[in-house]
Amino acid sequence: MKKNVLAAIIAAAAMAAAFVGCNPDETKPAPTEAAVTENAEATTTETTEPVTTETAENTAEAVTPTEESKYAVLDFNECAEEVLRLTPCKDESEKLPEEGADDMVLYIQADGTQFGPAWFATNGETIAVYDIAHRLITYNNGKLNHFEKKYLSRDGYACMSGNTVYTLEETIDISNGDINSNLLMPDDLYFVVMNGFFDEDGVTPSCCYSLGNDTAEQENDLIKFRLMTLREKTKWVDKEEAFIREEAYNGDMTTFTFPHGSKWTIDRCGSELIGKDANGYYYFDFIGEKDSVYKIDSSGNIISMLEIPFTSDELWAPIYNFNLLPDGTVYVAAAMNDAYVIWKINM
Repeated sequence: MKKNVLAAIIAAAAMAAAFVGCNPDETKPAPTEAAVTENAEATTTETTEPVTTETAENTAEAVTPTEESKYAVLDFNECAEEVLRLTPCKDESEKLPEEGADDMVLYIQADGTQFGPAWFATNGETIAVYDIAHRLITYNNGKLNHFEKKYLSRDGYACMSGNTVYTLEETIDISNGDINSNLLMPDDLYFVVMNGFFDEDGVTPSCCYSLGNDTAEQENDLIKFRLMTLREKTKWVDKEEAFIREEAYNGDMTTFTFPHGSKWTIDRCGSELIGKDANGYYYFDFIGEKDSVYKIDSSGNIISMLEIPFTSDELWAPIYNFNLLPDGTVYVAAAMNDAYVIWKINM
């Protein structure tokens, strides 16, 4: 089976690396203030009427739409609620020290790329983090729990419904860290987008993928994305078209065509689908020096956007991981130089 789950994630199979010192911390993780950021603005070829957006609990209100933007430009410092912070350990032994703090996670280097935890998943109450030191960490109501020597999928995709975490390859019971079942994948996948979200029912895992049989279209920077969902609890199957993405050769424009024919064009490239919520809104991450998250309706209108303020120099691992809950709550995780942090964002 051919799977390209982002070049940086696939490279994690090679674990020979050089490491730097370890920084234990014996305190439990506690939410802290998010970094201060500037408001970001975005330009698109289509706009919508001003809307009012909600923000995460106990945060300030989002910036209201302006006459020029016609959509809400959100401030990360006001809308992002930090819900978990773990301490990184960089060590030549390729494993965590036996006497390390409970909130420690392993950071490594492999094939010239830096990696933090393989994936995270949340149901809105419990957070699960899979460390590349083969440890499953769960966090709920201020309490950390660990399951050691758990050899789970490292592909990066994960989402959680109830007490079950779903990866592309298995289901995991977070009460004991055990694998409940192995999952079957189609053989003709070109790549799978590594962000966890759900079908319209709010409980069935879903993911976005592309088939590898449209070689000419891949070369022309036009890719057809589809949605895949879990059937009979053990088999990933094709569900429906998600969208068609076409990027300009010069890298300065992307056009999305949605299933019923509507289009959205934006003057940037390098996008990844975070997910689709129960109300049919799409969420995209645009990768750049500073990533930006866009919430889009199925007619191609921007509802809101938010810039993640951190630069590549502040990140240990070069990508963000996302979970999208059915109600539209976005969770984003970053392996930063000084901490592995997860935020909750309501767009």
